[in-house]
Amino acid sequence: VEAGAVFVRGTSVFCCKEPAPPETSTLSPHGALPRARAGEAVTGATLTESCGGKGANQAVAAARFGGRLPDPAPVITFAGAVGKDLFGQWQIEQLQRDGIDTRFVLELDNVSTGTSTIWLEKASAENRILNDPGANGRFDPASLEGLPFAEASLLLIQNEIPAPTTAALGELAAAHDLPL
Repeated sequence: VEAGAVFVRGTSVFCCKEPAPPETSTLSPHGALPRARAGEAVTGATLTESCGGKGANQAVAAARFGGRLPDPAPVITFAGAVGKDLFGQWQIEQLQRDGIDTRFVLELDNVSTGTSTIWLEKASAENRILNDPGANGRFDPASLEGLPFAEASLLLIQNEIPAPTTAALGELAAAHDLPL
């Protein structure tokens, strides 16, 4: 990580976005998403797969915005956790494609990459999100050792990792006089 760098510590998830079936607006007077009963399947959704997570999305946005800044643009470094699975590999590749430094993304055994299934209602644009934190839930304070806080100029975090890790990040940011 270079001076002037933005350091993002956050979640990375593989997202499955499923627009709600077109008939949902007729299922209730409020156009709410359908509520399946036990054992019932709701059909008619279209599946879209993508990489995401609030932290990964922040890193991508910062990297893409950096191209609009005078040279040299800040280096964007992402620290997170993924499982040693296809979704985790895809997430890392997508971050790297945007020029993000992924040296501090942990690839963990015996846990999947975090996933979210998002139901999006077309008419209202309201959503429902089912999230499995997967590897994100294992990013504990001990995982912060060796991260380059002293080299960063800004730390971005989200409240989607275990609370003790978020608290430790705040303490480390303060110790390094790092804006949070």
